[in-house]
Amino acid sequence: MANKKHLELMKQGGKIWNRWRETTDEKKPDLSGANLRGADLRNVDLSWVNLMEANLQETKLAWANLRRANLRKADLRRAILREANLSWSNLSWANLREAYLRQANLRKADLSWANLKEANLREADLREADLHEADLRSANLQETDLKEANLREAYLSDAVFRSADLGGADLRDADLRGAQLFKSDLSAANLSGCHVYGLFSWENILNDTTNQQDLILTDWDEPIVSIDELDVAQFMYLLLHNPKIPHIFQTLPSQLVILLGRFGQERKPVLDELRDALRQHDYMPVLLDFHRPENQDFTHLVTTITRFARFIIVDFTQPKTILKPAAYIVRTTLLPFQPILTQHDQQEPPILQTLRHHYKTVLDTVCFTSPQDIARSFQSQIMIPMDIKFKELEERYALSFKNFQLSRW
Repeated sequence: MANKKHLELMKQGGKIWNRWRETTDEKKPDLSGANLRGADLRNVDLSWVNLMEANLQETKLAWANLRRANLRKADLRRAILREANLSWSNLSWANLREAYLRQANLRKADLSWANLKEANLREADLREADLHEADLRSANLQETDLKEANLREAYLSDAVFRSADLGGADLRDADLRGAQLFKSDLSAANLSGCHVYGLFSWENILNDTTNQQDLILTDWDEPIVSIDELDVAQFMYLLLHNPKIPHIFQTLPSQLVILLGRFGQERKPVLDELRDALRQHDYMPVLLDFHRPENQDFTHLVTTITRFARFIIVDFTQPKTILKPAAYIVRTTLLPFQPILTQHDQQEPPILQTLRHHYKTVLDTVCFTSPQDIARSFQSQIMIPMDIKFKELEERYALSFKNFQLSRW
């Protein structure tokens, strides 16, 4: 509840309020829950003011000083905040939908879980700001400074990043579906686990310090396909969703290795060890996680990706959702096929014995006792047998693997 005295002073206008702020000893005025909708508060000193849950819809706050203000759960829809100073302010859970924040100073502001949908943040300073799980769908982030900002699990679908600075930003598990990322700096940014379905990415700055691991290039209702490197993810997206694209290409390096399995949160250590082991051998892991048993539309997805793979590792520890796609791969490709199990004393599914009997691509099942066991024995148990099988298939069919792959276009 707002302090009545403070609210009356505010209603007398910005000039009187500012004069009072210059002389008063009250450092943190209380305007919490106040209805200031549509008020003209341009150039007003609101630093340290408690505006929690205040109604500031369509309020004119251009050039206002809101440094360290408490705006938690405040309603700032369509508010004008051009060049306002909001540094160190608390805007968590605030509603800033369609707010105009061009050139605003939001450095180190707390915007976690804030609604910034369709907000204009062009040229705003968001360095080190906390935007964890903030909703920035369709936001204008052109020329925005987001260096070292926390955008973890943020909703950024259809947002426009043009010439934005995302150096050192944490974008882990962020939703970038349909976003435009153009001429932006991603040096030292962490993009691991980002959803990049339909992302437009062009002429961005990426370097060895940019974490591009496990980018998810399929939509929410599709089997999970993840891959490292933003440029490769965009390319794979085009392959999956434009049937004409594959015919354009004549060659592609066979560095992709498919990991097929059901990898829930409890089995993430296994997945991480498999990925790391492949990366150490200069391969690029592509995850196929068939997490929806009812989803039978896997043939196009599998066919497209296996065209570029060198071999496939299939985890049969939780076999229910992968039996059909696994069998489909064996029957339609010449990929070396390595089954694994990662639970002690587990038996391989009977279908593997049948497939191994009829298809020379299927290797013996390898059993790992723990995630650490994968790291210790990956070279001897997986890589060496795979290389032997690869050479055997080349000799058996009297053609190179690459030529075989190209013939399947």
